[in-house]
Amino acid sequence: MARLILFCVALALAVGCSGTSAPYAAPQTAANQNSTPRAAIPIISVGAIITPEVLHPNDTLRVDLNLEPWIAERGQTNSGSDSISMKAAPALQVRDMRLCFQFDAPCKPTGAWEPYRRQYSTTFPVDWLGARDLYMFAEFRDENGKKISTLHEMESAEHRPEFSLTLDSVLDSRTPIASQPAFVQTAVAATRTAYPVSGSLELQNGLCCAGGKVGTTIELPADFSATSSEGAVTEMRTFDQCATAQEMERAKWEPFVAQKIYSYKIATANWVGWTLAVQYRDDKGNLSPVYCDDISIEGMP
Repeated sequence: MARLILFCVALALAVGCSGTSAPYAAPQTAANQNSTPRAAIPIISVGAIITPEVLHPNDTLRVDLNLEPWIAERGQTNSGSDSISMKAAPALQVRDMRLCFQFDAPCKPTGAWEPYRRQYSTTFPVDWLGARDLYMFAEFRDENGKKISTLHEMESAEHRPEFSLTLDSVLDSRTPIASQPAFVQTAVAATRTAYPVSGSLELQNGLCCAGGKVGTTIELPADFSATSSEGAVTEMRTFDQCATAQEMERAKWEPFVAQKIYSYKIATANWVGWTLAVQYRDDKGNLSPVYCDDISIEGMP
């Protein structure tokens, strides 16, 4: 399953919370444990889960939002500096909300308000190849019609309510290029012009899954393949997550090999994903695109 640049999901992204679904809470230190609250501000944290884990052209993208009410308490520490703490507020009276989604440019809700609910889902056709930004805007009102800010709006430097996710649609090598939509064939032709080196990456012989008991170490074979229209492919570099071409610059070049065996220690009794990225280089210095593959690993008690 060779893939060009990948956005690895199931991602739980709480906007403004550094990629975790738990809303922000200021660290409780000896200096602020005794801080005195002076303002309680109702807010909504917005968490987005994007599926499927790997997007391909002609897939259906699903966005599931978790819209959770919280109270942000601002105060001052004993030393006089500002402090903020968060606590869940399930009883917060949120009356209604408006949302908008738009690719490539920010949007602002203009339609009718709808009753608030904590979960919201929507879908989009994956009609692109490569990276694309999805912008989202959420606004909320309380029972008196007063605005309730989002956590992202409160924390962002310019207090902007909109946020975005970069989504990558990648090729699946199991589908022949000739069978892909026209926009995919055009993009592939452009990529081949820009990158004389092409290749593939396949984990675990193309299987979806691997597993073992918690505490054990399993071996995951990775098969590499690459050709160049300009010379011989002599080098490769790998990254243990799907990465952009810029991110791959942090990886070190090594001699090209057809296969490597990776050891993975199973730490939890659960399903987790493991991803690998690779980029190839020929003896003339030409690069390939970034190829990614992933596998699901089950930890068993």
